[in-house]
Amino acid sequence: MRPKLRMIKVRILRGAHEIGGSCVELVSEDSRVVLDIGMPLVEQDGAPFDMKRYQQLPGPELVARGVLPECAGLYHWDNDHPRVNGLLISHAHMDHYGFLPYVHPDVPVYLSEGSRKLIENHGHIHGQTFHHQLMRKSSMQANRFDAAGFTSRPIWTITAHSMHTLS
Repeated sequence: MRPKLRMIKVRILRGAHEIGGSCVELVSEDSRVVLDIGMPLVEQDGAPFDMKRYQQLPGPELVARGVLPECAGLYHWDNDHPRVNGLLISHAHMDHYGFLPYVHPDVPVYLSEGSRKLIENHGHIHGQTFHHQLMRKSSMQANRFDAAGFTSRPIWTITAHSMHTLS
């Protein structure tokens, strides 16, 4: 039996007009999931993006300046909005997960086991701690997994990238 189809709104928060910095919000009648929370590769003027220029700024200021995408209920300082139900990381490149440290620790993070290991190892090397319980859902071991009301099916490409289809 096929699952009931439902209406999903897709809102591109970042990544539509630049390479890198991927961030997309998916909203159904009962759930909000964010796909990727990537760091941009370049500034708006085309210069290489350097997070060191912004590290001293508080989170709300980063959103106001357009460094972080605006997404109510996603960030650790935002306690005024309903929490995002989940964050799905497509793969372990900084332009897909680079702003993960700003995400509220109560937001479940869904990713493959390989991506989880790469992100945690990168964090150890660079002295970065993730306050999240990185979900241990292995895309390699399962044909699908549920991410906050959405079903994710990994797609493996020849370039060793992974993408997910959501239903």
